[in-house]
Amino acid sequence: MHKTMLKYRLVKRENGKNLYEYMPDGNGRPGLVALHDNGTREIVSDSPDDFKRVYMSHAFSGIDINKDVGIVAWY
Repeated sequence: MHKTMLKYRLVKRENGKNLYEYMPDGNGRPGLVALHDNGTREIVSDSPDDFKRVYMSHAFSGIDINKDVGIVAWY
């Protein structure tokens, strides 16, 4: 089985909107997602290395908005 991961970091937190940069495989070209305090999620920009939005999907489900940086891993 192949384990995959992404790294994320908080770019900006403002008015209930948490903007995160995510890097596929920890060093890929970044994408941006916004996670709102009310549970709404939005794609700000896709990562050029995330062809099927697999990493973005895991960013949406795995980023902890209580943290500024982190890693999301899956099989």
